[in-house]
Amino acid sequence: MSIDEKLENKKAKVEIFGDEYVIKAEEESVEYIERVAQYVDQELQRVNNKQTRLSRIRVMVLVAMNLADKYFKANEARDKVKQRIKRKEVEIKNIKKQYKKLSNEHNNLKKNYNSLKKQYNELKDKKHELENKNDEFQQKHDNLQEKYDELKNAYHNLEDEYEAFLIEFDKED
Repeated sequence: MSIDEKLENKKAKVEIFGDEYVIKAEEESVEYIERVAQYVDQELQRVNNKQTRLSRIRVMVLVAMNLADKYFKANEARDKVKQRIKRKEVEIKNIKKQYKKLSNEHNNLKKNYNSLKKQYNELKDKKHELENKNDEFQQKHDNLQEKYDELKNAYHNLEDEYEAFLIEFDKED
C-alpha cells in the first residue's frame, strides 16, 4: 500500500447539513470522525426542523452555541468529578491511615490478650496446685485432728483410770 493510499484511508468523507466534506483523521480513526460528523448533522437537522424560519447560518450558529454549551457543561461536570475523585482519594488515604492505626492497635491488643491469657493460665494452674496442696493439708489436718481426738480420749481414759487407781489406792491404805 502506497503512502497516498494510507493517507486516503485516514480521510473521512462526510455529509453535514447537506454539504459534503473530506476531513483528515490525524490521531482519531475514520470511524470516530464519521460518528462526530453524524452527531453534528443530527443536531443541525433537529434544530432546523424545530426552527424552520431560521436561515442556515443562524441554525449553524444556534447549534454551535448548543454544542459549546454542552462542551462547557461537560467540562464542568468532568471538573466536579475530578474534585470528587480527589476528595475520595483523600478519604481513602485517611481511611488507610486509620486502618493501619487500628490494625496496629489490634495487634497490640492481641499481644496483650495473649500475654494476659498466658498469665491467667499460669495463675489458674497455680490455683489448682494450691488447691491440691490445701486438700492435702486439710487431709493431714483431719488425720492429725483424729489422732489428737484419739489421744485426748486416751488421755482422759488414762486420767480417769489414774484417778480411779488413786481412789482405790487411798482406800487400801
